[in-house]
Amino acid sequence: MSECTSSTFLILRKDLASISGRIVHHFQKLNEPAQYADVMKLQNELDGFVNALPPAFKMRNPDKSQDHGMSPVLVRLTIGHFWLPVHRFMLLTEVLVTTIILHVCYHCEQADDSVPGYFVNCLATDML
Repeated sequence: MSECTSSTFLILRKDLASISGRIVHHFQKLNEPAQYADVMKLQNELDGFVNALPPAFKMRNPDKSQDHGMSPVLVRLTIGHFWLPVHRFMLLTEVLVTTIILHVCYHCEQADDSVPGYFVNCLATDML
Protein backbone atom coordinates (compact mmCIF):
# COMPACT_ATOMS: atom_id res chain seq x y z
CA MET A 1 0.00 0.00 0.00
CA SER A 2 2.97 2.35 0.26
CA GLU A 3 3.33 2.46 -3.54
CA CYS A 4 0.38 3.90 -5.43
CA THR A 5 -1.16 1.99 -8.27
CA SER A 6 -4.44 2.51 -10.08
CA SER A 7 -5.95 -0.15 -7.78
CA THR A 8 -4.92 1.49 -4.50
CA PHE A 9 -8.03 3.68 -4.53
CA LEU A 10 -10.27 0.64 -5.08
CA ILE A 11 -8.70 -1.22 -2.16
CA LEU A 12 -9.02 1.79 0.15
CA ARG A 13 -12.57 2.42 -1.05
CA LYS A 14 -13.51 -1.19 -0.22
CA ASP A 15 -12.16 -0.78 3.32
CA LEU A 16 -14.12 2.44 3.76
CA ALA A 17 -17.26 0.79 2.37
CA SER A 18 -17.06 -1.91 5.05
CA ILE A 19 -16.97 0.77 7.77
CA SER A 20 -19.88 2.59 6.08
CA GLY A 21 -21.79 -0.70 6.06
CA ARG A 22 -21.33 -1.04 9.81
CA ILE A 23 -22.60 2.52 10.26
CA VAL A 24 -25.72 1.77 8.21
CA HIS A 25 -26.28 -1.45 10.15
CA HIS A 26 -25.96 0.43 13.44
CA PHE A 27 -28.73 2.87 12.56
CA GLN A 28 -31.03 0.20 11.10
CA LYS A 29 -31.42 -1.53 14.46
CA LEU A 30 -34.98 -0.45 15.20
CA ASN A 31 -35.48 -2.51 18.36
CA GLU A 32 -32.76 -0.78 20.38
CA PRO A 33 -31.87 2.91 20.60
CA ALA A 34 -28.56 4.14 19.30
CA GLN A 35 -25.96 4.61 22.01
CA TYR A 36 -23.38 7.36 21.77
CA ALA A 37 -20.66 4.92 22.81
CA ASP A 38 -21.43 2.91 19.66
CA VAL A 39 -21.23 6.07 17.56
CA MET A 40 -17.83 6.87 19.04
CA LYS A 41 -16.66 3.30 18.41
CA LEU A 42 -17.59 3.73 14.74
CA GLN A 43 -15.89 7.14 14.72
CA ASN A 44 -12.74 5.50 16.09
CA GLU A 45 -12.88 3.01 13.21
CA LEU A 46 -13.08 5.92 10.75
CA ASP A 47 -10.19 7.67 12.52
CA GLY A 48 -8.13 4.47 12.37
CA PHE A 49 -8.85 4.18 8.65
CA VAL A 50 -7.76 7.79 8.07
CA ASN A 51 -4.60 7.35 10.16
CA ALA A 52 -3.65 4.20 8.24
CA LEU A 53 -3.96 5.77 4.78
CA PRO A 54 -0.87 5.55 2.58
CA PRO A 55 1.22 8.74 2.35
CA ALA A 56 -0.26 9.76 -1.02
CA PHE A 57 -3.81 9.57 0.42
CA LYS A 58 -3.23 11.26 3.79
CA MET A 59 -5.88 13.75 4.80
CA ARG A 60 -3.39 16.34 6.01
CA ASN A 61 -0.18 17.04 4.09
CA PRO A 62 -0.37 14.17 1.59
CA ASP A 63 2.72 13.13 -0.35
CA LYS A 64 2.11 14.82 -3.71
CA SER A 65 5.38 13.75 -5.27
CA GLN A 66 3.59 11.21 -7.44
CA ASP A 67 0.96 13.69 -8.66
CA HIS A 68 1.80 14.54 -12.23
CA GLY A 69 -0.19 15.45 -15.27
CA MET A 70 0.31 15.11 -18.97
CA SER A 71 3.63 15.81 -20.61
CA PRO A 72 3.43 19.15 -22.45
CA VAL A 73 5.64 17.81 -25.24
CA LEU A 74 3.97 14.47 -25.81
CA VAL A 75 0.28 14.77 -24.99
CA ARG A 76 -0.26 11.02 -24.96
CA LEU A 77 2.64 10.34 -22.60
CA THR A 78 1.57 10.52 -19.00
CA ILE A 79 4.07 11.18 -16.30
CA GLY A 80 3.36 9.85 -12.84
CA HIS A 81 -0.16 9.21 -11.60
CA PHE A 82 -2.32 11.92 -13.16
CA TRP A 83 -5.40 10.33 -11.56
CA LEU A 84 -4.06 10.42 -8.00
CA PRO A 85 -5.39 13.90 -6.99
CA VAL A 86 -8.90 12.89 -8.09
CA HIS A 87 -8.74 9.58 -6.22
CA ARG A 88 -7.46 11.33 -3.09
CA PHE A 89 -10.21 13.95 -3.31
CA MET A 90 -12.96 11.34 -3.79
CA LEU A 91 -11.76 9.16 -0.90
CA LEU A 92 -11.31 11.99 1.57
CA THR A 93 -14.64 13.55 0.61
CA GLU A 94 -16.35 10.25 1.31
CA VAL A 95 -14.61 9.98 4.69
CA LEU A 96 -15.83 13.45 5.67
CA VAL A 97 -19.38 12.83 4.43
CA THR A 98 -19.50 9.51 6.28
CA THR A 99 -18.32 11.23 9.48
CA ILE A 100 -21.01 13.89 9.18
CA ILE A 101 -23.71 11.32 8.47
CA LEU A 102 -22.63 9.23 11.45
CA HIS A 103 -23.04 12.12 13.86
CA VAL A 104 -26.11 13.72 12.26
CA CYS A 105 -28.02 10.42 12.25
CA TYR A 106 -27.36 9.96 15.95
CA HIS A 107 -28.34 13.50 16.84
CA CYS A 108 -31.45 13.37 14.64
CA GLU A 109 -32.62 10.29 16.56
CA GLN A 110 -31.95 12.03 19.88
CA ALA A 111 -33.27 15.49 18.95
CA ASP A 112 -36.23 16.98 20.73
CA ASP A 113 -38.34 18.72 18.11
CA SER A 114 -39.40 21.34 20.64
CA VAL A 115 -35.85 22.68 20.80
CA PRO A 116 -34.91 24.24 17.45
CA GLY A 117 -31.40 23.58 16.26
CA TYR A 118 -30.65 20.99 18.96
CA PHE A 119 -28.84 18.51 16.76
CA VAL A 120 -26.99 21.28 14.89
CA ASN A 121 -25.55 22.55 18.18
CA CYS A 122 -24.61 19.02 19.26
CA LEU A 123 -23.01 18.34 15.89
CA ALA A 124 -20.97 21.53 16.05
CA THR A 125 -19.78 20.58 19.53
CA ASP A 126 -18.86 17.04 18.48
CA MET A 127 -17.03 18.05 15.33
CA LEU A 128 -14.90 20.67 17.10
